[in-house]
Amino acid sequence: MESLSPSLKLLLSMKLSLERGESLRQGLQVYLSADADELTVVVAQWLALREQGVATAKIKNSLKSQYRRVLLEVMDRGLRGEAILPILNTLEVEIIQACTEELERRTTILPMKALVPLLLLQFPALAILFLAPLFSELLKSI
Repeated sequence: MESLSPSLKLLLSMKLSLERGESLRQGLQVYLSADADELTVVVAQWLALREQGVATAKIKNSLKSQYRRVLLEVMDRGLRGEAILPILNTLEVEIIQACTEELERRTTILPMKALVPLLLLQFPALAILFLAPLFSELLKSI
């Protein structure tokens, strides 16, 4: 799961733990003990502040992705005792769709980015190759 989006990785981890019959808190502990990424650090800080009774709105608002913010809000509801598995299922579909759209957007830009080395490195070399005989003939005639 190392190539997954961090928010999708967290969501799948939470969903798997709930489907196994474990508590959300146990699922969070398993997620936090697994591979660390940028979201793992934020979730650890969020959970520590939440357990201390401190407001976590500052951490939620610092997240760039709306999906990460919503995921933390859903986990907050789950830790308060609400049923969140149907919400996680809906959120999973939305995050997968957003990831697919991001991949499509990046793959449409990729050919343009691949042209940059061609224009900057190969085109001048080819121009020199084709124009060198012309310049040598021009120098011979002068």
